[in-house]
Amino acid sequence: MKIKTSIILLCFIVNTTMSAQHNFKNFDTSILEICQTSGHNALFHKSIHNFLNNQIDSTYINISEFLLQRKKTTLSDYAYYLKGSCAVKKKLWSQAKESFSQISDTFQFNYLKKLKLGIIHTNQKEYKKALSFFNEWESEGEKTEKDSNYGSIYHNIGICHLHLKNYKKATAYLYKERNLAKKKNDTLSIIYATKDIANAYYEQYLDDKAIPLFKEAYTLAKTQSSFELKENTTLNMAVVEKNRKRYKESVEYYVEYIQWKDSLWNRDKISSLLKKDKQIALAVKDKEVAVQKEITNKQKERIQLVTISLIGALLFLTLLFYLYRIKTKQHILITTQKEQLENLNSTKNYLLSVISHDLRTPVNTLKKQHKKVTELLKINDINEAITLNTKSEAISENTAQTLNNILNWALEQNNQLLCMPENHHIKILIDALVFDFTPLALSKNISLSTSFDNPSIKVCLDKELFKIAFRNLIDNAIKYTPEGGNIWIQTILTPEHCIITIKDTGIGMSSEVLHTINTYESLTIEKIDRSKGLGLGLVLSKTLITKNKGELTIANNTDKGITITLELPLKNDAA
Repeated sequence: MKIKTSIILLCFIVNTTMSAQHNFKNFDTSILEICQTSGHNALFHKSIHNFLNNQIDSTYINISEFLLQRKKTTLSDYAYYLKGSCAVKKKLWSQAKESFSQISDTFQFNYLKKLKLGIIHTNQKEYKKALSFFNEWESEGEKTEKDSNYGSIYHNIGICHLHLKNYKKATAYLYKERNLAKKKNDTLSIIYATKDIANAYYEQYLDDKAIPLFKEAYTLAKTQSSFELKENTTLNMAVVEKNRKRYKESVEYYVEYIQWKDSLWNRDKISSLLKKDKQIALAVKDKEVAVQKEITNKQKERIQLVTISLIGALLFLTLLFYLYRIKTKQHILITTQKEQLENLNSTKNYLLSVISHDLRTPVNTLKKQHKKVTELLKINDINEAITLNTKSEAISENTAQTLNNILNWALEQNNQLLCMPENHHIKILIDALVFDFTPLALSKNISLSTSFDNPSIKVCLDKELFKIAFRNLIDNAIKYTPEGGNIWIQTILTPEHCIITIKDTGIGMSSEVLHTINTYESLTIEKIDRSKGLGLGLVLSKTLITKNKGELTIANNTDKGITITLELPLKNDAA
């Protein structure tokens, strides 16, 4: 009886291996369809597509790359499940267990993870561990899926019980598998289930139940195209008849078994030859590719050589051109210096043309707005035309201010801007100037206020030069103070000077600009070159205040904005 058991058990293990991976595609498809709606990662969706198309290697690589690129997210559990499923399909049991161990306990499909861990331990012949996972699956997942998907699961549970010699449970699960297979008309699964049930009975020496099932499996196998299945069921019948001492029938089955085995060998031999032919064809193709690659590399080398030659020639020509340009520039520099020494006015005119360049933008803006006003008037949109015209007036005023600054600068450069100090009431001068700027301040909702320490203070200065300087300072304060801001003008009397402060809540100035305006003494070409970003109006104001024997300094406020301080001499009785 020992011989009987060992031979039949050998057949049984083969059946287990063949069906361990059977019919799990429905489970994978179901879970992956849900994964596709749970995120928008292109690499993740590509992995799903590859997996559903049975491209296991590509799936494993892509999903591994996805897991390396991202921190743990809501997609991580799905990704580890996908990676573990690929490892199961490739029979990489350790890698599969490692991937499934990374899945959190809150994973929606934890019962499927338990199911696959049961399959892994079954294939590793750890039947007790396998059953513990299958039991967890039965308590969690069996309620959520359709019974038509359970045939292979029941098969593996039955196999575990059979190896642990729990024959009653083994046959119960194997009969479940067989019944589901009959519902689906799955002849192949019926054959496997029938043989396994027969093995279970035969292990218990219940020959009257086992032999009819062996015969049924043998009969059904003959209708299938699988040589392995025919070989296996025929061998089972040969062993059964031998143990029944029906040697004639046993020999007939053995002869048939050998025939099926030879057929299988022939098929494998043909498959092997085809594989070798394919390898030879691939080797030839690889050789052709290598030859073509070598040709391509030589062509690239020739192209690189030609390219290097052209680049060398181009560099040589560039060098010649560079030397020619240097010589030409030196000649131009000498000529320019000579012209500058001979005619200083040409330099002044050049500087004026550079400064006037700043007027292009407002002039172009005015042109465009005038055209827009004309179009608005044609369609009788008076309100919009008035609004646009108001903006044009503001631009015109700024442009006029810029022109005045340029003209005053030109006069200063030619020493034609005369300074004739006289005694004036500072309050009267400031009130008049503030009155002119009040509408502009109100248009931006800016509070413009004044405060005088002594309204009767008189200062000694040139009235027109002071007006030019003060207008520029107030205009800048309004321009760079945001809507709703404040500007305070205050006078303070000292024994020798009248100090005027203009404090605003504007955007302030950089430390570089503050240093420049506070340290230079005269308006020169060199100073303008080093004062990039410093407006001509502010530079002119500094110059005019200095011309009036006063001093202008600027400092940033602690909170926001700047404070401009003017220190002017008090009245001169001799003036």
